[in-house]
Amino acid sequence: MFKLILTFLIFFQTEDFNTYTIFPFMDKFYRINSKTISHLNKGVWINHLEHNLDLNDFNFNHVENGSETYLISAGGGKVYKFKNDSLINLDNSHQWKSNFESDNFILNDTIFSFGGYGYFNFKNELLYFDKNTGEWNLYKELNQIQERSKHIGYFNTNLKKYFIGLGINYHGNLRDLNSYNFEDGKIEEIGFINNDFDDFFIVKNFRTPLIITKNKIFQIHFIEGVLREYTSPNKIIESIRYITYNSNNNQFLILKNFGSNKPILINESALLGPNYIETPFKKKHNYSNLIIISISLFGLLFIIWNIKTKKNKIDKNLLLKELNQLESKVFNYLFYSKNKIAKYSELYELIEMDLSYESKVKKINDVIINLNEKIKQFSNDKNKFLLIRKNADDSRMKEVVLNEVILSKFFTKN
Repeated sequence: MFKLILTFLIFFQTEDFNTYTIFPFMDKFYRINSKTISHLNKGVWINHLEHNLDLNDFNFNHVENGSETYLISAGGGKVYKFKNDSLINLDNSHQWKSNFESDNFILNDTIFSFGGYGYFNFKNELLYFDKNTGEWNLYKELNQIQERSKHIGYFNTNLKKYFIGLGINYHGNLRDLNSYNFEDGKIEEIGFINNDFDDFFIVKNFRTPLIITKNKIFQIHFIEGVLREYTSPNKIIESIRYITYNSNNNQFLILKNFGSNKPILINESALLGPNYIETPFKKKHNYSNLIIISISLFGLLFIIWNIKTKKNKIDKNLLLKELNQLESKVFNYLFYSKNKIAKYSELYELIEMDLSYESKVKKINDVIINLNEKIKQFSNDKNKFLLIRKNADDSRMKEVVLNEVILSKFFTKN
């Protein structure tokens, strides 16, 4: 009886994902753990290369570039190159653990990373890895795109465009689809999807990424503007706990939730099935014609109203002359932000001096007090222009919000 139970436990045991990563290289699958790199041969992992990496975990994202595969710590930071049966450390960094579920891609032999989550923050930063210095640097903050993690990322080499879709953040599941053009720096919203995807896997290195749920497989075709749903996928997806793809032999490697730990190899047609339907991306309605008609009908009334109320407005340029440099930065950051809200952590970035956390908090608090007092002098309104409150999703975080009543009453955005 004891032997039977022991056999059962051994057969059904699973490994912690943090202890290993499986990645494709050429026409094989490789696995790295705390001691070795192995390759898969006829369903068995064969030791291929020993290493002495001193890491907290071995959970990596991988990105391919021809005959090279790069392994990037799942939380960001560490970068290794696997080539010619050797593992080369490229970075001067550490395991950040602050960019989990980010997306990595390669442009002109340079590794880029977008988004991610860590230390209670979602990101919308586009980073790049400098191989010469071994450091990650900020390429650009994509402020028009919401912070997110676990999103669908796809880079098209011909268009020099990076496509970003779906994901999660403080607000829950995101549905928007966007593109960033590396040539002109423009961000375009290309539509949205009505589907909510919960408990899903992303196969990022398929031709365009796959989204695999417990009973369906989807593929986002960003350029064509359609969501493809495979209607008769292999039932193995009901029990997937790990999946990756090798484009050289067109095979998926799957580990199941139960049963043997032996990897299962399955080709594209067997996994996806032959049938699919395609649904165009949803588009925001264009109300341009209605707006033009409305302006034509009510334009005169608006002009009259504007003339009457203009004298009550605060001259923002005169106000800015009364503010110091940091006060001006905070005012403009909030005034021109989309939601008129900023976390304290965002405002800390406006302080040029290298101060301690406590000093930054005090400095921002002083700025808020001074701004409220100076705007009160201009408006003769006793209500505060800047309000401090706790973040609705995380009560440990403070944020500053503009008083919409004061904003609409005394300011004209220009």
